[in-house]
Amino acid sequence: MAWIWNSLTVVAVFSCSKLEKLPFVNFSSSGIIIIYGTSEWWEGLQWENSTREALQSHFVETNEKDTEISALLQPQVNYDV
Repeated sequence: MAWIWNSLTVVAVFSCSKLEKLPFVNFSSSGIIIIYGTSEWWEGLQWENSTREALQSHFVETNEKDTEISALLQPQVNYDV
């Protein structure tokens, strides 16, 4: 099953060894700018059609201990009310 992800721009996957397939197809992933994860996870994914080729240039190898990635993934809270 492929879902439509029009507004999704960043994907970060860590410590999800059982995640074997991303629910994307080429047309549903057009907004994705960057995908973070380990190379082992990326190489182990099961792909449909040419989705991997379409997303390969967006993949950045990293790990959850990367401080830049950790900061990026922290919830953004706006206290100005």
